[in-house]
Amino acid sequence: MRTSLSGKGSADTLSTWFSKATLPSQQETLGRIVVDILHSGNGLSRQLIYAKLLTQFHKAESDEAKQHFQTLLNLMIKPVDNA
Repeated sequence: MRTSLSGKGSADTLSTWFSKATLPSQQETLGRIVVDILHSGNGLSRQLIYAKLLTQFHKAESDEAKQHFQTLLNLMIKPVDNA
């Protein structure tokens, strides 16, 4: 099953995820991942973003980098609060 981000509701959801990234470095990381996915010719989906984050988590060499990617992974799986 593929969940694509298309339409206004999906754009709002993605915007909400980005706004929950508290540090600029988190937003930069998410931005780089999105750009990489789009440059590869794939459609943008939560699963692809999550997979890229997970790959980066496993490649991380420092505890700080692992924590950075773990935080972003947690943002991806938390339910979005639209309040």
